[in-house]
Amino acid sequence: MSDIVKILKTFHFHKEIPAEVRGRIIGAKKRSYGKITGERLPPPAWKYIQKGIIAAGLGVTFITIGASLYILKGRGPALHASVCSGKTVIAFCTGAVTLERSGFLRPAVPADEIRDGDILSTGSTSCLVLQSRDGITIRLEPGTNVEMTAVQNDSVRRLDLLHGTVLTRVSKLRKNASYEVRTPAASASGKGTAFFIHFDGGKTTVAVSTGNVSIKRTSSPGVQIIASGEAAVVSDSFERRSVADWERRLFVRLSNVPDVIRIDEKSADELAVLFKEYAAAEEGGDHELGFPTPMEKQKKHTSQ
Repeated sequence: MSDIVKILKTFHFHKEIPAEVRGRIIGAKKRSYGKITGERLPPPAWKYIQKGIIAAGLGVTFITIGASLYILKGRGPALHASVCSGKTVIAFCTGAVTLERSGFLRPAVPADEIRDGDILSTGSTSCLVLQSRDGITIRLEPGTNVEMTAVQNDSVRRLDLLHGTVLTRVSKLRKNASYEVRTPAASASGKGTAFFIHFDGGKTTVAVSTGNVSIKRTSSPGVQIIASGEAAVVSDSFERRSVADWERRLFVRLSNVPDVIRIDEKSADELAVLFKEYAAAEEGGDHELGFPTPMEKQKKHTSQ
């Protein structure tokens, strides 16, 4: 007679089974143990391990989702700081404009995407307009050389003005982002503003059309703020004055530049259509202001 049958005849269900008998039953691995004793065998250890793994996996998933939402709302660290959502491209150019990249020099053309380290140069009768998807417009006047030191970063946009004149309109930027133009003598930064900066090797001139611009001298600590309608000349000293007439004329050129939505998705042909009127205005010149544009200068130079 089997052990199970002996147990059934010897004990009632409500009585406690002696330890030695319980051990024999467990050793026999009989599924009927639960029916005999009214108890459940403890689950194998692997079930606890399995439940722990599932719980840990769910925890990691929820943490990942929460962190992603936190960053997307702009409240967490910008994991995409090295990737720029507002690409900068050449929107318009006329005359002799060159782009130097990694030591190679070539003509600059509309729809070219600008990268960190690119050097852009305009001839004596040429100009160049850059635009970014996130609302920055930059115009290089004739005889200007700039190095685009940081254009592929959403947090910092920076260019170094080596010589000439740069007009800038900064309509919007991401929170905690900055835009800066540097010369060997000073730097100018701002957002929600329109300003120009000129460097001729001896001094830096900054004039503001709208908004406020922060100016920092390279040779001394501290920041000076100039507002709309003001200008500053920075050399060994800091001189504040009102915007001159010729500077206001430059701002007219900047205000005429059209804002193109999603400009980084436009082809060269599409940009030519969008900037057709602007190109015509450049060719005709600002006669009412008595201030010829680069295209008008080029036309006169060619006819001579």
